Amino acid sequence: MDEILNWHWWMYAGIILLILEVFTPGFIIACLGLGALCASAIAYLGFNLDSQLITFAISTLISLFIIRPLLLKKGSREDLIKTNTDALIGRTGSVTETIDNSLQKGRVMIDGDHWKANSLNNEILLINTKVEVTSINSTIITVKKI
Repeated sequence: MDEILNWHWWMYAGIILLILEVFTPGFIIACLGLGALCASAIAYLGFNLDSQLITFAISTLISLFIIRPLLLKKGSREDLIKTNTDALIGRTGSVTETIDNSLQKGRVMIDGDHWKANSLNNEILLINTKVEVTSINSTIITVKKI
């Protein structure tokens, strides 16, 4: 059986690190894996251990400061589907209790749920007025007349 060469160890380490990245967030382990794969290529070309370690360090740093931010930006939370109260923004409903910001009164029904509401421009909105949700603060929604 042939001996395992130095570049094999770098390659095995790189593959294992890339597999481990699947189970962890943040792309840190993937950067180490890319560094190990680059060091494997240098070892395969016959460079000494010092060159391999320098290549590992430099390629890991490059991937940490260039590739990782790109990957994090690509997977940012902006692409996620809005859920819970964030999904209410832009929805329409009907006033079920007159909205008067000065009295801190008012309720709106949206999809069968009653929400405490304020009007956007401090205008008084009467019962059965159709409104659109513009923002939400805790459990109080802000609406505007449509």
